[in-house]
Amino acid sequence: MRKLATIFALAVPLFAAAPAAAQGYTEWKDGPWNVYQMEPNDCWIAYTLPEGDDLTFQATSADRMMYIWVERPGWTFAAPNQEYPLRVRFGNVDRRETGGGLDTDPGVSALLDEMQPQEVEALLTAPSVVVTVRQNDNFEVRFSRAAQNEFRKCIASIGGVGGNPTR
Repeated sequence: MRKLATIFALAVPLFAAAPAAAQGYTEWKDGPWNVYQMEPNDCWIAYTLPEGDDLTFQATSADRMMYIWVERPGWTFAAPNQEYPLRVRFGNVDRRETGGGLDTDPGVSALLDEMQPQEVEALLTAPSVVVTVRQNDNFEVRFSRAAQNEFRKCIASIGGVGGNPTR
């Protein structure tokens, strides 16, 4: 729940131009996986464990970007407003980005800019995702196929990532 509050706090600027009635969300759940459709044009897939580990991807129809948040209570090195090398691997995708420390919890966030349709498809079909921060702090999560399918439906319902529909 703490992570969901963080997500909503980070998402508030994205909804500033939307009418108040359209600021709701729908939720789908499968074990530690949740998929949220944030009205009118955002989808989130989140993996959350009770001990605080969390991995979240956010897709928007407004641009070809995905945002990623990783929280791990053991990542005490992650300080707000600090930058860290971040590597995200899923399927045949291997992205290297610069992540920033979160203000609220130990972890990092990054922008996966210019997501191509084949990268989105790889995320929706990969068996797992591995996030590496500082070359040696790894977080690997096995995807739920059901959650990936719900995320696919959500992305399709908002017109795709940056207007690029998925298959």
